[in-house]
Amino acid sequence: MPEVILDDALARRCARQLNIIFTGTLGIILKAKQSGYIEAISPILNQLETLGFRCDLQTRAAVLNLAGE
Repeated sequence: MPEVILDDALARRCARQLNIIFTGTLGIILKAKQSGYIEAISPILNQLETLGFRCDLQTRAAVLNLAGE
């Protein structure tokens, strides 16, 4: 089954109801780090935040922890 990229809360809720597999921006960035495509997540998160990307502190900390940062 294909996987889609979703960050919008309503879209995620609909995807869950339809059993659609999805990941968000943070998931893509984490996969990129785990696959060796990028060296660090923190600078990317900082840049996204300056561009208006919203991420709560707990989620940010969890992603950085999973990335070993």
